[in-house]
Amino acid sequence: MRHGFTRKTVSTDSQSINLKQRYRVHIPNLIVGVLLLVSVAVFAVNAHRIVTAEESEEDFSKILVLSEAYISGLQKTQLHLHQYFHEGDEQSLDRFKQERERSVNRLATLRELIAEDFAELIPQIAPAEGLQRDYLKALDESLALNASTKGELSGNGPSSAKSSQKLFQIELVLDQIQSGINLARNDLNDRVALNIRLAGISIAFVAILLMIILAIGFRVTSRALATNRRLAAKLEQEATHDALTHLPNRRMFLKWIDRALADAGRNQFSTALYFIDLDGFKAVNDRLGHDAGDEVLRAVATRFQTLLRESDLLVRLGGDEFAVAVTHANDNASLSVLAGRMIASLDAPIPIGPEEAKVGASIGIAVFPRDANNSDELLKAADASMYQAKQGGKNRYCFSSADKAL
Repeated sequence: MRHGFTRKTVSTDSQSINLKQRYRVHIPNLIVGVLLLVSVAVFAVNAHRIVTAEESEEDFSKILVLSEAYISGLQKTQLHLHQYFHEGDEQSLDRFKQERERSVNRLATLRELIAEDFAELIPQIAPAEGLQRDYLKALDESLALNASTKGELSGNGPSSAKSSQKLFQIELVLDQIQSGINLARNDLNDRVALNIRLAGISIAFVAILLMIILAIGFRVTSRALATNRRLAAKLEQEATHDALTHLPNRRMFLKWIDRALADAGRNQFSTALYFIDLDGFKAVNDRLGHDAGDEVLRAVATRFQTLLRESDLLVRLGGDEFAVAVTHANDNASLSVLAGRMIASLDAPIPIGPEEAKVGASIGIAVFPRDANNSDELLKAADASMYQAKQGGKNRYCFSSADKAL
């Protein structure tokens, strides 16, 4: 009996030892398993946040692109209305009405997008709605005044000045909204960077999943960074360059000319501005279509660009209007030579498939500081000279004050 009892006790002790050994073996496995699950969970959570950040980045981009399109549309309403005042072209009036309606719709859409994702910015966009009403009212008053005076004021009365002031105020409001969006984007990028670091730490805990997790992390991270770079580059390009000709646009030009004139004033040299409007462009659109018109604009931009120095700036202001800024302008004679070359560069027809298009150029030239004290005055002087060139027979150039030396 004692022997049997002893055998049972030994067997029980052996089973206890085996259980302890199994526990000793399984405890590390359990720890590794828990760490594996935790690290995978941590990685999955952070990877999801990175992917979600891409969707948020798209929302940021939509708002920024739409806000730029909204400002551009408001500028076009003013431009088309001025074209109508100066030229009496009913198509310009139709384009003014179309852009006017688009601008209202864009602001409404912009408000909806902000309300969905950035409700805190709603108080910032509210003033833009009131300013827009005042801006469009001022344009309508200019239109009514122009009609009542039979075009004698050419839209340059108090209402025109008021519309320009309201447009500037709207741009300030939109700049504040864009600043808020950019701050949110920076915060998002910081959180994405943190998510990426946490994902990397979680990968380090489990060697067996190292290659898999690194591959997934690299893929997601690369997509996020590539998306940010593409969107940033696209936004920068769209904000500062014309999509059709890839030349600097009006917005970039206005910033550039202010700096250029400040530099000219400090260093006491002259800067010339050529305001160029194509002659016969409307006939090309009517005869060959808008696609052909786009080809003509690209060809004109290329021909003008080959005539300029690296220090000169060629921009497309909009429609068929271009501008050239020439720094260190020497004298009227050299400016005349360049103007003549630009006009002559359009002598050869522009091939459009089996067809050919022929356009000319009317050019107004104004010089800082001879003709103006700032960029606004310089633009107005060059614009007025361009209209004198058109009235003098088109396909020619005219100085704002050709009788004065530089």
